[in-house]
Amino acid sequence: MSEIVIIQPDENNVVVEQVTQLVQTAANSLPGPQGPQGSQGATGATGATGATGAKGDTGATGATGSAATIAVGTTSTGAAGTSASVNNSGTSSAAVFNFTIPQGAKGDTGNSGTNGTNGTAATIAVGSTTTGAAGTSASVTNSGTSSAATFNFTIPRGDTGATGSTGSTGATGSSGVIEVTAPITNSGTSTSATIGIDQASLTIAESQVTNLVTDLAAKVPTSCTISTTAPLTGGGDLSANRTLAVSAGSTSAAGVLQLTDSTSSTSTSTAATPAAVKTAYDNAITKMPTLRSYSGLYVRSPISGMFKSIVAHQTTYYQPIHISKTTTFDRIALHTQADFVGSTTVRMGIYNDSDGLPTTVLLDAGTVSPSVVNTNYQITISQSLSPGLYWLAFCQQGTAATIGSYFGAAAASSLSNVMLFQTTSTFGGNLVQGFSQSSVTGAFATAGTLANNTSTPYVWLRAA
Repeated sequence: MSEIVIIQPDENNVVVEQVTQLVQTAANSLPGPQGPQGSQGATGATGATGATGAKGDTGATGATGSAATIAVGTTSTGAAGTSASVNNSGTSSAAVFNFTIPQGAKGDTGNSGTNGTNGTAATIAVGSTTTGAAGTSASVTNSGTSSAATFNFTIPRGDTGATGSTGSTGATGSSGVIEVTAPITNSGTSTSATIGIDQASLTIAESQVTNLVTDLAAKVPTSCTISTTAPLTGGGDLSANRTLAVSAGSTSAAGVLQLTDSTSSTSTSTAATPAAVKTAYDNAITKMPTLRSYSGLYVRSPISGMFKSIVAHQTTYYQPIHISKTTTFDRIALHTQADFVGSTTVRMGIYNDSDGLPTTVLLDAGTVSPSVVNTNYQITISQSLSPGLYWLAFCQQGTAATIGSYFGAAAASSLSNVMLFQTTSTFGGNLVQGFSQSSVTGAFATAGTLANNTSTPYVWLRAA
C-alpha cells in the first residue's frame, strides 16, 4: 500500500488531503511517458512541532584534549573615534590576541602652571687638545658633567707630506769680525779668535758681589785659636797663616817614626813594618831546635820513664807535644799494661793549643777496643801538623775496664814533663804531667773545665 498526497490551492491556503488507495493494477502496469515539469507550488504552512523523543543513552567519555593557550600579540593605537578591536592571529586552542585601542579624543586645554624658578645656566669649557696618530678618527669627550661640560678634543695628525725640492743656495755672507775689551783677551785674529781672560787686570769691587761683606763677617773671627799638644806643633790664633807639624818620635817622646823593613837596624827613631816583623819571626823559628820525626817511628809527650797509669773512666787526659817541623802522621796509638783487666773502649785525638791549654778539637781519630794485656792498639789517620804545640787526648768510654791500666806516667814516679815545669798547689807536690776533664762521653768537643793531672796515659803518633 502507498500514500498519495493531493495538494489543492484554496485562497492562498494549502489544504492537504491524504487519500489512501489500493492500487494493485497500477503496480502491474507499465509507466507512461514522463510529462512536462509543472510549475512550483507555493510553500506550505509549517507543521506542528512533534513530541520530544525519548532521551538517548549517555555517550562514552572522549579523550582528554590539550589545554588551550592565550598569548598577547600586538597592541596598536587606532584613530580617534574608531572602535576598539581584538582579533586572534593564532588558533582556537593557541590564541594570540592582537589589540587595537583607539586614540582618545583631544581633551580641553589645561590651566596654566606656576612659573618655575630659573635653573643654573649650563657651561661649556674646552679641556685638552691632543694630537692623535695619523689615520685615526677625531674624537671629543666630556670630562665634566652634563651641566658643566669640559670638552677634550683629539685631532689626528695629518699624513706626512712629500719632501719638497731643495732650495737654492743663499749668497755668501761677509767675514765676521770679533772685537774684545779688557779683561777679555783675543790671542788669535779678528776672524779666527782665541778668547781668554786677563786675570791680572780683573778687578771685582765688593759691591759687585752680593752679600760679600756680610758673609765674610759671619766667618771665624781672627781671635779664634788652634791649640796643639806634642807631638803636634804650629798652633796659634787666626790672625796669620798657621802650619801644623808633627815632631819626630823617640824613646822618650811621642812623634812620627820612619817605617823600615830592616831586621838588623839598632835605630831608636824608626819603626818596623809588618814585613820586618815577619822576617824576624821566620828567623826565630829557624833558630829553634828542629827535631825530625823519621818515617815509621812513634813520638809522644816528652815524659821520661815508662810506668803504668790507672785511668779514671770517662775522663779525658790531655798531654802536650811539640812539633818542630811540619810532619804528616799516619797512626795514633796506646798500649795496655800487664795488669790490664776487662774490655773497654778508648777514644783518641789531637787538640789545638791556646795560651798553653788545650782548646778546640783538631782531630777526633775515633776509638779502639782494648781487651788484651801488653798490646798496642792503634788507629790509621792522615794528619799533617805544622810547627807548634798540640795536645794528645785519651778518654776511656763505654763499658769500664775492671782495671784500666795503660803505659804512662805515674804520679809518684818523680817523672817530669819538660813542657810543663810546674807543680800542684801544694809546695813540694808532684809535677804536673798534663790536664784532665771528667764526665766526657761520645765524640770529642771543645775542652771544658780542666784540672791539673799528675798521672797520664801515653798516646803515640807515628810519622808517615
